Amino acid sequence: AVRRTVSPSLGQVVEQMTVWLGTAAVLPLCARRGLTASCCAIAAAMTAGELAGNLWIVFFTRKSIRTRPPYRDESARHDAVSTRQILHIAAPVALGYDLRSALIAVENVLVPAGLKQCGRSYAESLASYGVVKGMALPTVQFPAAFLTAFSLLLIPEVAQSRAAGRPDEIRAMAQRVFRLCLAFSTFVTGGFLVFGNELGQILYRSADAGRAMRILCPLAPLMYLDSIVDAMLKGLDEQVYSLKVNLSDSCIRIVLMIVLLPRFGIGGYLAALTCSIVYNSLLSITRLVRQSGLRVRFWDWLVCPALCAAVACLSGRAVGRLLPWTGTLQIVAEWGFSAILCAFANLLYRSACDSENANKSTLLTQN
Repeated sequence: AVRRTVSPSLGQVVEQMTVWLGTAAVLPLCARRGLTASCCAIAAAMTAGELAGNLWIVFFTRKSIRTRPPYRDESARHDAVSTRQILHIAAPVALGYDLRSALIAVENVLVPAGLKQCGRSYAESLASYGVVKGMALPTVQFPAAFLTAFSLLLIPEVAQSRAAGRPDEIRAMAQRVFRLCLAFSTFVTGGFLVFGNELGQILYRSADAGRAMRILCPLAPLMYLDSIVDAMLKGLDEQVYSLKVNLSDSCIRIVLMIVLLPRFGIGGYLAALTCSIVYNSLLSITRLVRQSGLRVRFWDWLVCPALCAAVACLSGRAVGRLLPWTGTLQIVAEWGFSAILCAFANLLYRSACDSENANKSTLLTQN
């Protein structure tokens, strides 16, 4: 919020390194004692990582405050902030995180039990759920890490523009966010559709994981855009609305799982997950569009980037067939070539649109 991102970023690195090193050190010793001991070792490493990351943040926050006062906008009013104002922001955000944690806990109990009612053994049910939730979904969500970091930086920018009464800046930010996020996510979707089977084999040695990636990847544009839209809504003081959406989304998702899982198995879980993501994303996007006065341009933001991504990924696959490499090197080369081609196609399209808009503005000025 005060434009100091190095310490928090390093804190996340410290947290992840602690988890990795702790797991690598303890897991081999506990693996001999069975699955329960192995899971306890992983949980202990994750707890140690959270502790290390929080201690890092607390230390550098206190040090930063002592050595240099926080950044202040000269135009901002330096009024005292009451506890009520703090809770107005913090309480809905905290409750939203708690709801998601509770949903994950309920989901981890409901899904294996529902799959078992579908006629499968408990071990098979856990395995199917693990393929989707532990392999395919995290892989599809992984590219969003770049957008998540970007979305966190948007919160103070949007809040400052709102406080200063500059709606045009908010509208311009939202327009840029939609365009860039959809261009990136459509390319990711095309990549998983074309290369998903090979990625499943390379990453997890599982054909089922590859198929699950190809089923889930069309949701990537909504998932990626929802994370950024949610951050912008927080900057617009719409965290209470986000809490209501998350609450209703959690209820709908649980009901769908209870109804669909015993009848359709893992397909029912995928259907419930899809309905949840579409419901949550569309409500949040609609709210942002209304609050910012944004004019949605489906052709410029979604259709054309999707066409560029499709052509680029198919071309990358065709070029990869001619290469002498196999396995990981081939996938990296194909996806890298596709990324370059997709970026070039989007730049050409944006240049053409900018030239057309400039010509229209010139004609209007002359008239």
